[in-house]
This record gives sequence, structure tokens and C-alpha cells, in this order.
Amino acid sequence: MTTDITRQPKGIPVGGQFAATAHAEPAIELQKPETKTVTERFLDREAVFAKRRRLYEQLERMERIQAAHSLRSVAATILARFPGAVTLRVGADQDGRDEYAPVSIANVDGGLLQLNMPEADYDDEWTFEQMVQDGPDIRELVTDLEFHDDGWTEGVGFIHGTGKRQRKTVDINLQAALNAPDPFIAEEHDPRTRTLSLDEQTDLVEAANHGVVAMEDILDDNNSFDEHRQFEVLENLKARVNTLLTVTTKQD
Repeated sequence: MTTDITRQPKGIPVGGQFAATAHAEPAIELQKPETKTVTERFLDREAVFAKRRRLYEQLERMERIQAAHSLRSVAATILARFPGAVTLRVGADQDGRDEYAPVSIANVDGGLLQLNMPEADYDDEWTFEQMVQDGPDIRELVTDLEFHDDGWTEGVGFIHGTGKRQRKTVDINLQAALNAPDPFIAEEHDPRTRTLSLDEQTDLVEAANHGVVAMEDILDDNNSFDEHRQFEVLENLKARVNTLLTVTTKQD
């Protein structure tokens, strides 16, 4: 006697509520063991610190260049508003902040065209004169001038009262200030260290994308290299550039 037995495959319930059903095997994800040493973690921190230091250095350079533009702007504002003006006096802020504030405007004979009285309950109206509508006013432009580094005054202003008990003031020749050059900062003339605007950064990214494609074409032809080391150098460069061009989004 022969019995034909057909086994019901799992996943197709037959014969009651306790019939076997198919289940997807649970995904087993093993946690990767910690591989970084204390030294490697310290070096990671140092890499971030180096980036921060570079950003601070770039910020200091931008502040120097901004101060030069502010100096020219305040001279242009005053000469447009007061055609007979020759000198702008700025002085240490009365509230003890390490910055300058407008004091007075004088003509060629030393006569005062405008004066900001420190004992007044409000700033004089002329300190709010603007280059353009909704633009910076004289007071804001003067605040940009470097208080601790007097290099910007060379050929432009004469310093008074540098003693501890005397208020530090600078008499600025407006015509000289109007034509003052930007400070020469070597790092801002080197493409490896200069500060980039958003448009400049975008241009470099676009150029790098084209460069990666060109490098891939070269790497596909091994005969174009005199030695294997040249191939490795270019391959490593392409990998580093690709890493820099990678856009990462936060996972939900």
C-alpha cells in the first residue's frame, strides 16, 4: 500500500489557525567593534581645531579689508554731505568698548562743521548719515575701524591721546581716506588660502566636477603613465576630490 503525502509549504495556511506561516528572517546587524584608539580620537579633534583656527584667521583678514572699505565709505559719505569738510575726528567709545565713535567734522581752518557732544542724551543727527538708503551710517562705519591696530592710520590719520588717562582720538584726512588702498594680505592672493565667496566656491566645485571626469578618462588609459606611482597619485587625488564634492543629507 502506497500513501501519497503532499507536504503543505509554509506560508500557505491550511487546516486551522495554528498552521505554519512563512516569516521573513530578521535582519541581524552586528554592532561594529570600536576601532579608534585614544590617539586617533585626539587627532580627530585636532583636525577640527585646525579648521577653526583657519576660519578665525580668515575672519581677521576679512575684518581688515572691511575696515578699509568702511574708511573709504565714511569719507565719501561725509564729503557728499559736507563738501567743505577736511577732517573727521574719531575717538574711543565713551562706554568703554574697544572701538571708535564719531567725534567731529572740521573744515580746512579747523572750524567745526559738526560736533558730537558726549554729554548729550542722544547721538547727534549727523552720525546717522547713510551712504545709501537703509545702508550703514557714519557711526556704524567708524565702528569698523580697528581700535588696537593703528596700521590703517598710516598716511590717513594722526593719533592723539594714547596715554591711559587721555581719550584716544584720530584725526582722519578725508581726501586721503577716500583714496586709501586695501591692505595687502598675501594669503588673500593665494588660491589655496584666500577667502572665497559663495559664487567663487560654486565655480570651484563645478570645475572640480569636470576635473574628476577628465581624471577618470586619463586613469582608464594605463599606458598614459610612465610609472605606476603617477597612476596612484592621480587616483588618490581623484578619490580625495570626490570626497570633497560629496553632498551628505541627514537621514530621517
